[in-house]
Amino acid sequence: MTVVLSQRPGPSRRQVRDAFIAAGDCRQVAQGETVTWTAPIAIVTPQGEGPAELVPVTLSDGSTGVLLKDGILPRSPAR
Repeated sequence: MTVVLSQRPGPSRRQVRDAFIAAGDCRQVAQGETVTWTAPIAIVTPQGEGPAELVPVTLSDGSTGVLLKDGILPRSPAR
C-alpha cells in the first residue's frame, strides 16, 4: 500500500496498483468480508495528499495486509 500511495493520484497510481493486483500482491477486499484488526494504525502521507491511516489486518482466509481506515470504518459525520 505504501508503494501505491507513494505515487501521485491518477493514472500512475492506478498502474502501480494494477501491477500489484496482477502479481497477486494486492487485492481489493469484498464488502462484508471479515477482517481482524491486528496492530496499531500506521500513518502514511500519500504523495500530493493529506495523511492516510492504514490498518494492519488479517482476512478470514488467513492472509495479512493493510487497509485504508476509511475503507473499513465509517467516516465521522461532518460538522
